[in-house]
Amino acid sequence: ALHAVREMRYLVNYSDKKWDGKLQRLFALAEQVDTVPLSASAPKLDGDLKPVVSHAVVEINNTCNIDCLMCKTSLSTRRKGKISDENLNLILDRLQEKGVETVSLHTIGDPMANPRLGDVFAELRRRKIVTAISTNGLLLDRHIDALKKYRDICTLIRFSADGGTKETYEKVRAGGVWETFLENVELAHRELRPL
Repeated sequence: ALHAVREMRYLVNYSDKKWDGKLQRLFALAEQVDTVPLSASAPKLDGDLKPVVSHAVVEINNTCNIDCLMCKTSLSTRRKGKISDENLNLILDRLQEKGVETVSLHTIGDPMANPRLGDVFAELRRRKIVTAISTNGLLLDRHIDALKKYRDICTLIRFSADGGTKETYEKVRAGGVWETFLENVELAHRELRPL
């Protein structure tokens, strides 16, 4: 499975060399989990330091095109919907006041299930806020033009796969189609690589 995950990796803002370096550091940290106590590896903070908030997560919709085992959006009692322009602007204004420079678009819903994704990107660009999105990737082809247009502020796309084979993927990602996922990962790789 690890080999399959390595084969499917794709991040818009990393070259292969940079990604490989980060991946190797991640594997090295994972190997230390059982051998190095947290107290020895946790960063030491000076008592005078105050935490700085520079990143936030914004849910622009709680809708999704599939019903994965871990989310089970079909069981949610929250009303399904998309963020209103008024709420989006209010949230982004408050985040800007706090000095937030980056936001991730994701929680329960898939941001690509929001047909107004391009409008959200436009608001983020207007405020000079950089974003990353987490997606199941199945709707990427519907937003490819917006992703290309706003690649200056949407610098990272994280694809969630949760399976390295058709059988496992489609079992975990109920309603997902393995071939569509792979086609959209390839589309992103072809169309959204750094200029």
